[in-house]
Amino acid sequence: MLQSVKGFIDYYEGIRRRTLHFIDAIPADRIDWLPVEGEFTFGDLDYDVVEMVLADQEGWDRYEAAKWLTMRRWLEANPNDDFAKDVRAKLTLEPKRYAAYTREYLGWGVFALMAR
Repeated sequence: MLQSVKGFIDYYEGIRRRTLHFIDAIPADRIDWLPVEGEFTFGDLDYDVVEMVLADQEGWDRYEAAKWLTMRRWLEANPNDDFAKDVRAKLTLEPKRYAAYTREYLGWGVFALMAR
C-alpha cells in the first residue's frame, strides 16, 4: 500500500522506467496496440469491461508470500514426504529469486465484465 507522495512517485517512476525500457527494446515498426492475429479482446466477445482491480507491488508481494507460507505449512505437516526435499529447496530459493528478478515485473488484475 502506498503510504506517501514519495512512495507513489517512486512506484510511478518504476512503472514508467520499465515501460520506456520495453518500448526502447522494440523496433518502432513492430509496435502495434491491436491484438495479435487469432487473439481477442473482451469487446470481441460482446462484453464491456465495467470494473477492474489491478495489484500494486504490495498486493503481488502478499500473493507470493502466501504461497511460501503454504509451502512451509505443508513441510511441517509432511516432513517425510518424497517431495519434501524439493519443496524445501524451492522455499529456500524462491523468496530470493522473487525479490531479485521477478518482483519488479509482475502484477495481476481482475476484470468485471457485462454482456452487451
